[in-house]
Amino acid sequence: LQCKNFEWYLKNIYPEAPLPYDYKSLGAIANQGTRLCLDTMGKKDGPVGIQTCHGSGGNQAWSLTGRGEIRSDDLCLSSSSLDNLVRLERCNVASSNTKHLFKYDNENKQLIHVKTRYCVTASDGKEVVVRPCNFSPDQTWALEGYMP
Repeated sequence: LQCKNFEWYLKNIYPEAPLPYDYKSLGAIANQGTRLCLDTMGKKDGPVGIQTCHGSGGNQAWSLTGRGEIRSDDLCLSSSSLDNLVRLERCNVASSNTKHLFKYDNENKQLIHVKTRYCVTASDGKEVVVRPCNFSPDQTWALEGYMP
């Protein structure tokens, strides 16, 4: 039958699938200062939430893709310099939007927004923003299943 693997199927037959096939982490993203997890709050756009970690996936299931997107299904985390809030936006299928790109510094446990070079920060445990990196606990994150 010359069967192909699932990764081949996603790349060649269904590239618009909301599941990333080239992820570096898959699971919850927990802030080390607040012990809270990023959460979509069931929304399709607007500011990303931060809630008590429940370990059940769903609204707290994220993937860091090889392109640098932090995704929950077809939604990407995004930020702009206008208000520095971290928001949910629909991901671009064909190419990456620079507002959607992050890198994870595994040594310092920081999520860095590539465009602004600011760190994702749990602000007062209520909202998620990007701010200048300062190595504080509210800027340190554990990515479940992270593979460098």
